[in-house]
This record gives sequence, structure tokens and C-alpha cells, in this order.
Amino acid sequence: HATRAASASPSGSRRTTSITIPKGQLTEQVLRDVCLGLKSVPAQRLLSRAVYAEEYEHSLTQSMRDAPQQLGPMLAAHKEHVDGQSASGVLARLVACARAIKAEQ
Repeated sequence: HATRAASASPSGSRRTTSITIPKGQLTEQVLRDVCLGLKSVPAQRLLSRAVYAEEYEHSLTQSMRDAPQQLGPMLAAHKEHVDGQSASGVLARLVACARAIKAEQ
């Protein structure tokens, strides 16, 4: 299984992050190593909304306090996004691992 994420560095050059995990070797330690490695690359944004789901929801609620008619659809879209990540086997495991690391800090 390989995951690739590309991003632009401040200098404008593209940087690619590749993670290759041989089938059947996705142990909890490998997941943890991947999550810790993602902390330092822009690809971490792929997981951030699910890892920080409650914080994101709280921020939306606070910032949209004066526009409650817009808050409902925004919260629903956020929940749909997070639920979608939870439905994907490997991605859900990465999110769970990243949330566990977050709780340790």
C-alpha cells in the first residue's frame, strides 16, 4: 500500500512524501511511526479535520454564533467529512492513532 502527498515548499519547489507499507505489515507501531512522520509535512492536513474534529466543531460554533442559519450546514459538512474518513479502513486507523498521540501530549 502506498500513499503519496505532494505539496509546494516555501521556495515554490514541489516536495513529495511517499509512504509504502507492505501488505500485512500495518502494525500499530508502523501506524504510530507514520502519524509521527506526518506531523512535519503538509500531508498531515489530510487527517487534521478528523484528528481535531471537536476543536474544529467548537471553532465553527464560536465563529458562526451570529449566523446560526449557516452553522447547521457547515457542521453537517464537517461531520460528513469526518465520517468519510472513519469509513476508510487504513485512513480510519491513521486517524485513531493520530488522536491517541494527540491525547498523550
